[in-house]
This record gives sequence, C-alpha cells and structure tokens, in this order.
Amino acid sequence: MSITNIKETYTISEVSRLLGITIKEIKVELEKRTFPFPAIKLKKTYYFPKAPLDAFLRGDNHPSANIYGSKDEVGAKPKWKNREKINWNYPIPRELSDQFDRITQNQNKELMHPLHKGDYVIIAVKEFVERRPEYDHPLDKD
Repeated sequence: MSITNIKETYTISEVSRLLGITIKEIKVELEKRTFPFPAIKLKKTYYFPKAPLDAFLRGDNHPSANIYGSKDEVGAKPKWKNREKINWNYPIPRELSDQFDRITQNQNKELMHPLHKGDYVIIAVKEFVERRPEYDHPLDKD
C-alpha cells in the first residue's frame, strides 16, 4: 500500500480521538503487532490508512477483521480456490529428492509436453495408493 496523498491517512492522535483510546495504548498494541488496523511508520511518525478505520467506524468491518477479507480468515490466502486440493509440505531427504529430480528431468527429455515436478509427485502418490488397495478402507474400531 502506498501513501499517495497524506489526506488518505490519519495521525496517531486522530486515531486516538476516533477510537477513544490513548496514544500510549495504541503504541503498545502496535509494538506487540496486535493493533487491529494497518499502520505505516516513517521515522518516528505513524500513519494509518483511512479506509479500514472509516469502514470500521461506519460499521462495515469488525476491528479484528482481516482488512483484505473476513474476520474468520487467518494467515495467507490459499493460492488456489479449489477445495479439492490440499498442500503437502513435508521435508524430503536430499538424496531422494535429487534422485527424483534426475528421473523427472530425464523423463521430460522424452516428452513433447514436459511435466512439472508437482505433477510427478501426484503420479507417485497415485501409484502408491493403487498398489495398496487392501489398505484403502476405514480403520476398524474395536
């Protein structure tokens, strides 16, 4: 977010007055990174974009809402909207990863339309599942 016009921001004293809390309380929350509104610090001066504060004061947003989404959203937004996919993030031994990379690169040399590494990982997982159909059932609860 860039400040294109100083009139698009509030000062800390204006925010204090608007929210009815002290400047010291605002600074404490800013230092703890728990202040519910975005702030930009230039040298020793804080600037607060007007849009999120104005929206809150109009009743459009809950103060703890993510200014880019709903208050229920936590963390970064998913890279895809498809709820059919899940991102796996597991460490792999370097030697196994290097061997996998060599195999996929060599196989891609023979393909007219090379595949991405993620495509090969999906193929490997599918092969793993297909080779173990006897384990593809709900766990027995005895």
